[in-house]
Amino acid sequence: MEALINRTPDLPLLAATVLLLFGGSALHAQSESPLKTTVHEQAALEPPDDEGDMSVTVDNNSEPQPVDGDRDGYDDADDSTDPDLDSAIAAQEQLQEDFALYKNLLANGMMAEADVVAKRIVELSIRENGFESSDTAKALTNLAIVQHRNEDYETAQQNYEAAIGIIERVEDRLNSDLINPLRGLGAAQLASGRPDMALETFGRAQHVSHVNEGPHNLDQVGIIESLAEIYIYIGELETAYELQDRVYELYARKYNTQSDEIVPALFKRAQWQHRLRLYGRERDTYRRIIKIIEKNHGKYELELIRPLTGLANAYLYVGDLDREYHRDSTLTTGEIYVKRAKRIAEEHPDSNWKIQENTFLSLGDFYIFSDKGGKAQRTYKETWDLLSEEEDRLNNRYNHLETLVLLQDIYPPRYYGVDDKSEPLDEDVKFLQGKIVTKFMVNVRGRAKNFEIIESYPPGFKDMEKDVLREMRRLIYRPRLEEREVVNTENMTYTHEFFYREADLPQTEEEEEVADTGG
Repeated sequence: MEALINRTPDLPLLAATVLLLFGGSALHAQSESPLKTTVHEQAALEPPDDEGDMSVTVDNNSEPQPVDGDRDGYDDADDSTDPDLDSAIAAQEQLQEDFALYKNLLANGMMAEADVVAKRIVELSIRENGFESSDTAKALTNLAIVQHRNEDYETAQQNYEAAIGIIERVEDRLNSDLINPLRGLGAAQLASGRPDMALETFGRAQHVSHVNEGPHNLDQVGIIESLAEIYIYIGELETAYELQDRVYELYARKYNTQSDEIVPALFKRAQWQHRLRLYGRERDTYRRIIKIIEKNHGKYELELIRPLTGLANAYLYVGDLDREYHRDSTLTTGEIYVKRAKRIAEEHPDSNWKIQENTFLSLGDFYIFSDKGGKAQRTYKETWDLLSEEEDRLNNRYNHLETLVLLQDIYPPRYYGVDDKSEPLDEDVKFLQGKIVTKFMVNVRGRAKNFEIIESYPPGFKDMEKDVLREMRRLIYRPRLEEREVVNTENMTYTHEFFYREADLPQTEEEEEVADTGG
């Protein structure tokens, strides 16, 4: 492959090269009914959004934005009758049209169609700009984004690596255009079970960012957060928190720490503290946000709703001693904050039904977490009534009340028999992929119950099965409503994929007997 990439191919050879790079990326469509929901695990990192951002599953709401290639304009009208120039202009226009179509397909989740268009863009870019061009590197990066989202991580890595190689040859090894495909490559490496390689790749992306923009640039925030995600993935929580502190320090260098501009960084900090189970620090951060908003805007502003509900939810998580002796008082404190948020949403003159809906749901979810099912049901019914008043609200009612909403996800172990996943893994040892599929139901209090393992491949990983079942007891949902009544939801499935080595395969009874007898 490298030999093909390093030469300027003629068109037949080019086609062969493109086919090798494209690989096979299939989209596995699902057509389950709302009553037969499947919980999907998500990779810690997503493909890159654009040249400056990286989506992370802290919130995981951003859709990937592809990288546009540079398009040269043609200003000389006297040459417009030149057939070669006309052909070049037509090709550039076709590239622009295909790129716009690709972005639209990607934004609408039509990955199979986006894959086809992305491949067409690569072919056209190579034909018009040559294989060794920045535009072709960007086209390969866009194709890799689709392949990553189609879970074709191996082919995505090949195309990210091809894009990186082109940029290194056309520009240099420290060019800022490397950052985007490097982040994509790191995300694909992590998704394929290689956190050691992902750490190295993101570390290089951060180095390139420092060289081009300086060690304190805010554009590197996405890279640092991605590195923190990997350290959480491998269980090094202290290092992850140090990286999160680094993100806040970067914002604090640029903005006044009592200004509105610092508030987004504080929200990020609170989210990370929650994930790292530093609940006391999380509550302090939300209090700080509230004080800044109250000082700058007053005590009855809509901007207070988000930190008030965040602070309330932080009171749901307390240490063991607090949970044993002070649980009622801490939950009461949290309820006070979320009720204050609800009151602002109801009474503020600039509020609207969407703000009210979100606040009502936050209160209902708070009651679900605190296991106050009766209060939760009353609040959800109040939300149902709000969303039933106008036809344009019915879609929200379906998505937020008539469909199960996951409130607390779980993270069973991804590796079997590997303690330190940050160390480079032996290249000669191939990791295989197994999966455990569990069936369960969600009751009216939002708890997962009645677990049954319906598939375990390969069979015999009893310890992994126990770990999955233990974790599944921590799943919490917003229960589903039918005709304004909260109901149980049956036939849920949860699929956990994990990595193992061939040497980890459990022995059968016959193999154990042979081993015991020395036969």
